[in-house]
Amino acid sequence: MTKKNLPTRRVVLAGIPALAAGQAVATEGQTQDPIVEYFRLWKEHREAWSRYDEDSAEAKHHWNEEFRFEELLCTTPPTTMEGLIAQLEFLTDPDGYGEHALGNMRDNLDRKLFENMIVGAKEMAA
Repeated sequence: MTKKNLPTRRVVLAGIPALAAGQAVATEGQTQDPIVEYFRLWKEHREAWSRYDEDSAEAKHHWNEEFRFEELLCTTPPTTMEGLIAQLEFLTDPDGYGEHALGNMRDNLDRKLFENMIVGAKEMAA
């Protein structure tokens, strides 16, 4: 099984201007950004997959679900600061795909940039 459709650095960087807008203003009755749940479920299925033999039906199920939530994480625009933070955390997750999208700048500066954006976004959301 191989990972497909990993987000490119260009795709990730295209979403960054939303950070400059500050915290999204929730409208009355607005529900939680679905990206937060997608990220939680992506982590859950990624972790569950590793508990099974790679060729088992259970592993295949979790593998497919991981990819489903990965696609949702990459293709759904955030509607809240929490959703944006979840997408940035997905990108930099040590078990995720940061090594594919990051690591192209000297001294790992691109990873440091994203980690700082997460810290800043969390402070803005607080």
